[in-house]
Amino acid sequence: MTVFTRAFPLEDISVTSDGDGRTVEAYAAIFDTPAEIRDADGHYYERLAPTAFDKTIAERGLRLPVFYNHARTLHGMSSERGSVPIGTPLESRADGRGLYTRTRYHKT
Repeated sequence: MTVFTRAFPLEDISVTSDGDGRTVEAYAAIFDTPAEIRDADGHYYERLAPTAFDKTIAERGLRLPVFYNHARTLHGMSSERGSVPIGTPLESRADGRGLYTRTRYHKT
C-alpha cells in the first residue's frame, strides 16, 4: 500500500470561543514557502504564488468547499464516498501570508 502525503506546518490556527468549538481560523495555504509533496506524481516541493487563489475567490467568494481529505482515503487512494464536506466557510481571503480561512465545522 502506498501512502501519499502533502504536508506543511500547521501554524496560526485558533478555535474561536463561541461555546461549542466548531469555528476554526487557520491558513489553508501559505504563500512563497516550499511544501513537501508525496503523491501519485512523485516526491517534489510545491510553492504557491501570492496570486494563486485570486481568480477562485473573485469568482466563488464563500462558495469554496471544505472537504475531508479531498476524495481520498487516509492512504491516498480514491475514496468510494467521494469528497465529504465537513464545514461551511465563513471567510476566505488571500493576505500577505497565505489563504486565510474561518470555517464553521459540522457536528458530525
